[in-house]
Amino acid sequence: MSVIEEKKALRTYIRQTERTLDPAYKAESSEAICRCVLALEEYRAAGTVFAFAGTVHEIDTALLLKETLAAGKTLVLPPAPRPRARPVRGHVDGRARAGDVRHFRAESGLRARHARRY
Repeated sequence: MSVIEEKKALRTYIRQTERTLDPAYKAESSEAICRCVLALEEYRAAGTVFAFAGTVHEIDTALLLKETLAAGKTLVLPPAPRPRARPVRGHVDGRARAGDVRHFRAESGLRARHARRY
């Protein structure tokens, strides 16, 4: 089996396994992951935090995103790279193109302050 085939099989397995997880377990795990990140010295020292808004099949990063903004840090999120990507939790204004990133500041909440193409 090639590396590409192995990756495809692993992704399929992970997707199938994720769908069988109890929603309460997923919520508890998401919170625990976010709290671990929030407790990191690197996070506490950061003025800018790069993160992602989890889709319905990923961890819920809402706690991390809200705490980052509440702490007055700059939050940077990538847009969904595919036009048919799964919906994210929360709302981001503006249209995104591949290569864009969205910058958020505490005063704007989860609404894009500006975007830069990289």
